[in-house]
Amino acid sequence: RVAGMRATIARRMTESAQAPQVTLNTHADVPAATDLMEKLVSDWRQHRLRPQYQDLVLAAVTRALKDHPRANAHLAGNEVRVFDKINLGVAMAVPDGLLVPVIHDAGTKTLLQLAQAVRDLAQRSKANSLGIADLTGGTFTITNLGAYDVESFNPLLDPPQVGILGVGRVEQRPSV
Repeated sequence: RVAGMRATIARRMTESAQAPQVTLNTHADVPAATDLMEKLVSDWRQHRLRPQYQDLVLAAVTRALKDHPRANAHLAGNEVRVFDKINLGVAMAVPDGLLVPVIHDAGTKTLLQLAQAVRDLAQRSKANSLGIADLTGGTFTITNLGAYDVESFNPLLDPPQVGILGVGRVEQRPSV
């Protein structure tokens, strides 16, 4: 019998599968991101924080949602509700399943603040100390399987959100 978190995950996956979805896969050449990360290593040392590609993804998605607000929305019946605030859900694996804690009001945060927020959520998810407010109110979700050496995948939408970004591994490739 499936119960608790696993039952919730099963129900939400079924809801997601019933929503119309379009999946696009692409690669990005990001040497500027690599250069920025090298610079951030020394800049963030005083905060005892090492930059990760996910930090840059959080900032890029936040900027994209500011530029394209209709992607920062929920579908309620036949109505699209566009939100003023950007609340980024960040999918995180936990021993019993998957949680999607939320960085509330991400649109007002700096790159450093986004990085600190996601690390705080990750630490509290591992300690099983997230509250309901930490897990609700997401307007757009990011899921990252790069650490599992996954190149690309089709993430499941988190209804009623209208968008999700699935991020795969970072790798060096020869450019022509």
